[in-house]
Amino acid sequence: MKKIFFIFILLSNVVYSKTWTDITGKYTTDAELIDFRNKTAYLKNTEGLIINVGIDKFCEEDKKYIIDNSINFKEINANVVRIIDGDTIVVQNISLEIKNDIKIRLNGIDAPEINQEYGEESKKYLENNIYNKNVKIEWLEKDKYERILGDIFYNNNWINLEIIKSGNAWHYKQYSNSELLSQAEIKAKIDKIGIWGLTSDQIPPWMFRNLNDSSSKNNANLNNYLESLSSNNYSSNNYNNSNSYVYITNTGKKYHKYGCRYLSKSSIKISKSEAISKGYTPCSICKP
Repeated sequence: MKKIFFIFILLSNVVYSKTWTDITGKYTTDAELIDFRNKTAYLKNTEGLIINVGIDKFCEEDKKYIIDNSINFKEINANVVRIIDGDTIVVQNISLEIKNDIKIRLNGIDAPEINQEYGEESKKYLENNIYNKNVKIEWLEKDKYERILGDIFYNNNWINLEIIKSGNAWHYKQYSNSELLSQAEIKAKIDKIGIWGLTSDQIPPWMFRNLNDSSSKNNANLNNYLESLSSNNYSSNNYNNSNSYVYITNTGKKYHKYGCRYLSKSSIKISKSEAISKGYTPCSICKP
């Protein structure tokens, strides 16, 4: 905690949304609380830097603030007994004598369908990481299929987030406004990891599922989407580049990739198309 807070102090003297104090009372930092999961707070400063800090590292006043301003999730401790696909698993509750199977739909993500390109690879990622493991599940509700919508944690890793980071699923923005998942997807796209490294245009799973939907409305939406992919104005490169995010500074005239060393003073997230329209040019170092 000491090291983390010391780094934050050095970064900037910009005013942040809240000042945080560590358990010793010696170290403080200014940052915004953007999420709290698995007893871990995710803090972001105006540089765009996000770190995760265990709640036990904060002073008592800040612990109370985090709890009072966070969702009170239900919890299940369970063993993963089956991987259905890249975003759906079956678990058994290890705290009950009768270990009934429970189907979990991972919250905030949408992985390729099994019969879709990269579907098997996405499923394999989950198998390699959590199959036959004891995990913690935080959840609030079920979907229309009576599956629990859950966030999975194993060895203190937020699996939903790790799946996005590894390029094995989309951020399901229709049902999630998580800034953490959104930024993880942007970085995976920039780094061309997993599905984003494929040479062919990728159809999001929610559109791919419409292939098996007989309704004319859904088929029309899918056809429009496919036509847009093949058009000159919406090629794979244009989609990945013009609609992705880049970062600018308060004073500079360049736009940058996430993590570029020239973002050490300030960092403002902006769409690449907007940056170009405002006259910003690409950084010659990070080459966004």
